[in-house]
Amino acid sequence: MKKRKNKFIEFFMAELLNKRKAIFIKLIPKMKFFSWGLIFILVTISLSGCQKKQILPSINKSTPEQTNNSNQNNTVPENNNATKSQAALISEGIKLPVAIMMDNFIDSRPVSGINSALIVYESPAEADITRFLAIFNQDALPDKIGPIRSARPYFVSWAEEYGALYIHAGGSDQALKTIKSDQNNDKIYDLNEISGGGAYFWRDHNRVAPSNLYTSGEFIKKAIENKNLPEKIKTNFSGWKFSNDINLISQESSEFIKIGYLDPVAWKFDSKTDFYLRFSIDAKTGTLNPFVDSDGTQIKTKNLIIQKTEINILDEVGRREITTIGDGEAMIFQKGKLTKGKWQRGGSQESTRFYDTFDKEIEFLPGSVWVEVVSPKHKLVY
Repeated sequence: MKKRKNKFIEFFMAELLNKRKAIFIKLIPKMKFFSWGLIFILVTISLSGCQKKQILPSINKSTPEQTNNSNQNNTVPENNNATKSQAALISEGIKLPVAIMMDNFIDSRPVSGINSALIVYESPAEADITRFLAIFNQDALPDKIGPIRSARPYFVSWAEEYGALYIHAGGSDQALKTIKSDQNNDKIYDLNEISGGGAYFWRDHNRVAPSNLYTSGEFIKKAIENKNLPEKIKTNFSGWKFSNDINLISQESSEFIKIGYLDPVAWKFDSKTDFYLRFSIDAKTGTLNPFVDSDGTQIKTKNLIIQKTEINILDEVGRREITTIGDGEAMIFQKGKLTKGKWQRGGSQESTRFYDTFDKEIEFLPGSVWVEVVSPKHKLVY
């Protein structure tokens, strides 16, 4: 009888702690062995553990792939370290770059960590809702990055330019096939929350799924170490040119840019800082609202690129086929000026290059670079 009672107590406590008050109420009629006083105490203890202050899930260094902590309700403090000078992005970096798939659905906002990214690609996915591919240097990884979403083939293609660690949560069939092939050929390295990488992620249950999956700089560095990934960037990587002294006198002025995605994006030039500031646009009123990181800082860049390319819808789901290799029209915005030109990319492991109309390669200002990928059908105002 005593053993049976102990087993019941263990069962009761597990159910109580996992499902808390709702499940507990259902179990009350079965509690023949407990006094109402004890029940009240246990409820108090259980609910007191439901505070918002959380800690990071632990990492099992020896066998991280056997542990999936992605469903734990954990939050972490925001990154308090402002991004330092990113003058040459990762073109002069030595460490393996990190490419992270990030959400831009309305439920994902504000996103976390994107202002620390060195390069950001924004491109339409299904329904013309955009997602971000954020490229980070390992030395500038923030404490919280996300929400993290699933892979698409064109984002994988851009990650190939850097031979990066590609971080995502699942993906389309074609994207997953490409990732598998790329891994076998050492084009990129994979960290997938859904298949074996869950120990390096957590879910914030104050957010709505699936826009609640996050990782951190600490977790990413542990993954690189535990999976014995290369420490350095690929030897054939060729970065862009950067300079504080760029000549834009002959270029036309352009201090406001609007991109007609399903959820329109606006960038407005601030002449005091030389930054383009990002805004979302209220669909009803047309009001510009600052697009901020979760630490409250507005998203900004000194180098804004609009890369025009072919975008075709493949199926009834709305999956896209986006041309990432070849050439096309490009528009580069710097210091309130527009430089018209083109983009070129010769192969999957080659970098996309940007040129003006005289075939001179574009020089970028020290700092981050944002690449907005559009089709000829997207309406642009500039």
